[in-house]
Amino acid sequence: LPLSDNPELGFVGNVTTDGWGQIPPDAYGVHAPPVAELLRKYGLPAVAVKGMTLEDVKAELAEGDPIIVWVIGNMVYSSPVKVYDKEGTAVMVAPYEHVVILVGYDETTITYINNGFFYSVPTDVFLTSWGVLGNMAVIHD
Repeated sequence: LPLSDNPELGFVGNVTTDGWGQIPPDAYGVHAPPVAELLRKYGLPAVAVKGMTLEDVKAELAEGDPIIVWVIGNMVYSSPVKVYDKEGTAVMVAPYEHVVILVGYDETTITYINNGFFYSVPTDVFLTSWGVLGNMAVIHD
């Protein structure tokens, strides 16, 4: 991934040495567009999206396509914060931004992979956490 002070353009911070839970200009992470772009460079049909709905998620998962989503920590809530990069461009970020991979759902839960382990969380808890950064995801194109 490219490095940047804007997570919409590249990775903010150092993935191996910087602490977790910060916001730019401190170590933060990356948002969906640079991840999707890198996946496409590796030949995978990926697209970055915002504003997905629960129905969109279910449709993607029903097709057998896992979804990379941006949530907060362990599916909790934190308040989004508007920050500005060195060019003066505003971007919404949130403390403890984290990425998981959605792999399934049932009537009351969403199932995801985090650090190699499977977890299920109540759908309303997932929606609250995912909503902080505008229902951001990388999906199969």
